Amino acid sequence: MKSLTANQLRKRYIDFFVTRFEHAQIPSSSVIPENDPTVLFTTAGMHPLVPYLMGEPHPSGKRLVDAQKCIRTDDIDEVGDASHCTFFEMMGNWSLGDYFKAEAIEMSYDFLTGTEENLGLGLDPKRLCVTVFRGDKDAPKDEESINHWKKQFAKANMTITEGIPGEDEPSQEADGPRVYAYEKKKNWWGPAGQTGPCGPDTEMFYLVRPDLEHDGKFGPKCHPNCDCGRFVEIWNDVFMQYQKTAEGKFEPLAQQNVDTGLGLERVAGILQGKSSIYETEIFVKAREQIENAIKESAAEHGGGAQNTAEQETKFYRVILDHLRAATFMIGDPASLSPSNTDQGYILRRLIRRAVRCGTQLGIQENFTALVADSYIDVYKDAYPELTTNRDRIHKELDREETRFRETLIKGEKEFQKQVEPLIGHAFFGHPNWLLSLLQWVNIIKQIFDTDDTEVAAIAAFTGHKMKDVQMIIRGVGVYKDIPEGEKIMKLSELFSEDELKKLSAFGERLDKRAFQFSGKRAFYFYETFGFPKELIKEMLSEHELQLEEPSFDVAFKAHQELSRAGAEQKFSGGLADHSEECTMLHTATHLVHQALRDVLGTHVYQKGSNITRERMRFDFSHTEKMTPDQLATVEKMVNDVIAKDLPVHFEILDVEEAKKRGAIGVFDDKYASLGNKVKVYFMGDYSKEVCGGPHVEHTGTLKSFKITKEEAVSDGVRRIKAVVWGLQS
Repeated sequence: MKSLTANQLRKRYIDFFVTRFEHAQIPSSSVIPENDPTVLFTTAGMHPLVPYLMGEPHPSGKRLVDAQKCIRTDDIDEVGDASHCTFFEMMGNWSLGDYFKAEAIEMSYDFLTGTEENLGLGLDPKRLCVTVFRGDKDAPKDEESINHWKKQFAKANMTITEGIPGEDEPSQEADGPRVYAYEKKKNWWGPAGQTGPCGPDTEMFYLVRPDLEHDGKFGPKCHPNCDCGRFVEIWNDVFMQYQKTAEGKFEPLAQQNVDTGLGLERVAGILQGKSSIYETEIFVKAREQIENAIKESAAEHGGGAQNTAEQETKFYRVILDHLRAATFMIGDPASLSPSNTDQGYILRRLIRRAVRCGTQLGIQENFTALVADSYIDVYKDAYPELTTNRDRIHKELDREETRFRETLIKGEKEFQKQVEPLIGHAFFGHPNWLLSLLQWVNIIKQIFDTDDTEVAAIAAFTGHKMKDVQMIIRGVGVYKDIPEGEKIMKLSELFSEDELKKLSAFGERLDKRAFQFSGKRAFYFYETFGFPKELIKEMLSEHELQLEEPSFDVAFKAHQELSRAGAEQKFSGGLADHSEECTMLHTATHLVHQALRDVLGTHVYQKGSNITRERMRFDFSHTEKMTPDQLATVEKMVNDVIAKDLPVHFEILDVEEAKKRGAIGVFDDKYASLGNKVKVYFMGDYSKEVCGGPHVEHTGTLKSFKITKEEAVSDGVRRIKAVVWGLQS
């Protein structure tokens, strides 16, 4: 096994499939899905290829290979450990109705274990294990994949057998258990929604810690899917061979596809012998920038942060991860900017959490743009758009960091005031525990979750007695002559024996931090100081406290709905919505794009779009607010084309031919790897645009078009919202 950098691994993977198995390399799509309201980001390699997995012919053929930029935020709270990250590259090879299980498994085995001369990675097959689907009432056990794996391992003179998870440990010798069958939860993909393509998968695991003894708390014996840390999943081959119907039946799929996914960062870490992806060369320069920022702040402002080794590691990793993701979001062709809704809010959350972690490390000056620079340099060859958008990345990061720093210090001081009553006190068992506790009751009941029944009960029976409590504590009024040593006894007389027991239990619970900080109270820190939810949770955890999330989420949802000013919510599911409504609105984006260029000039290009069943949202490059006359002219031009009922069709063309015929599109060097082919949609002679669909067959289907709003999105980017009356029929 030879150590490879991430850039070398990416090239090795693509070269393997292009030169040995005649795959066409396709470029990575945007991290923001085009015309798909179901998700905020491209979360997997398959996302941009959905139309082709459904049967539409791909311009580059039936065998494809790529490295796709992906963003996943489901595990954002887990970032800080050795492996979780929000941005990652998913390498994949695809068969669109061409090869299937036998060939896919052979390719996977050859790439993982093959020699450098054959463009393989040279992994030890004795440390490799595989898993398959074990079968259920919907589909049989994947015996086919098991047999194909046996043939592949036989190349290394290995006789593998099937092991039972939890009963048979994987063999580290040539022969023995090496293939394991699991249920749907582990070895089945899809469908993304209630219906659609789906099928079994086979996953490959590598023994990264042969020296690590299995921990019995994870089960009686180790197996590939065990959480003890000895094995790591490195690749997944999905076999789309079924169609799930609305009735819940699994029927054979007309076009059987292969969809594979290999995580670039994870495999690079294995090849380099690193215990964490953050130790790979991807992050080295970025870490140096963080270290330099810490040193410069210490030199200028003095002092230094006091963190445990564990805290310091987490802060570094959060910064490294979040700023890499932010760099790709801002540098993407979609030109994302921080905002309070949708993708923009995710970007804002990432930047602000990174900034706060920086302050925890002692950084007191802006540093995010410097860290971004290191990533731009690392990825400049694979993703040249980052270099092209370097100035924009710097500007957006610096502006957001400056804005947040203005409120961060104030917010942290206010936060400290809020949690102060909950920390640094030992109520239970203290001689004056009742005195101490009652001094804080009024504050405590405002801070804790208001739905906490114990807090509510305490507040109920102490509330009307707090005037006497305060007079006793201060020694005023009728209590002015009570000696200090007798105050605790006098306080006790205010409450019944049962109430004193409840107060005692309450104090004990306080000592254990066994309360949740009120979500409504926590939302104040978002609303006033711009603290994202995960940052608030992180700050609470530093004091061994937890956030009561449901009420925070309710408040946040209401806030976002106001921010959207009536904009619709996202749909559930994972596939792009190809409904009649979305198809009409997507078609309208082509007409709007051309009309905007006719009215405003040829500098106008699409910078992003979002389609739901109710409306279209179209972002475009333009520096000035459109006048009422310009909006009216664009609207009239689109309606004129609709009235002409022009035919809509697509052609697969060479890039040069597409340019010659006036197609709108981003034509860069990446298209050379598509076999120099692009898919162009024509709407009569009016609109010609590179696109993947879906579209209506005639423009008249739209009936009429109405612009409902025009607004700014970010510097140099405007947005139009519109509807079509074809939706009313």
